[in-house]
Amino acid sequence: MWIDFFRGAVAAVRRLDPLLAEGRVATAPFIAAEVVSGARTRSVLDELGRHFAALPQLAEPPISGRG
Repeated sequence: MWIDFFRGAVAAVRRLDPLLAEGRVATAPFIAAEVVSGARTRSVLDELGRHFAALPQLAEPPISGRG
């Protein structure tokens, strides 16, 4: 959804814009890393980094089954 949103896909923008405006969006570090890794230029990388830094970050779930 984020990739489509940043590309300006109408459906993604319609879905996320109201949620962003209401402060109802959070992300996780691995999501931000995945999207930012696709940046083709330094300026795009910086812009994406600023967008994701402005969002609340959810904690990563604990890894179970180890031990």
